[in-house]
Amino acid sequence: MPLRKYQELLGLLDEEIARVGEQFEYAEKVNEEKAAVERDACLAPVGDDWRTLVRLEAALDRSIDRKVRILLAMRKAYRDDPDISAAPPDQPDQKEETFAESINNMLGMHLPSPSGSGELTSPSA
Repeated sequence: MPLRKYQELLGLLDEEIARVGEQFEYAEKVNEEKAAVERDACLAPVGDDWRTLVRLEAALDRSIDRKVRILLAMRKAYRDDPDISAAPPDQPDQKEETFAESINNMLGMHLPSPSGSGELTSPSA
């Protein structure tokens, strides 16, 4: 009698394993599809989101280019200005420090001067 119940129990376990195995395979398939969709969504958005990102990137590029042109123009104007560019011979680095300070003030930042300690400080410091 115990052998019969044992075999019956093994049969029920085999049925349960088969049923759970099918559910597991289905869940794995669904999970793979979701993972692929989520991965693709993270890599490159489509539609309006994509157009918005491209537009923002272009605006940032233009902003960076504009700021670089302003800095280069300021540097050229500084070099071309005879009043500013005439540094006393005993202070050869004065011109560069004054230019760096003027750029820092314009940007609202306090960056280290060429002969400074090399530490960045905030405007409130």
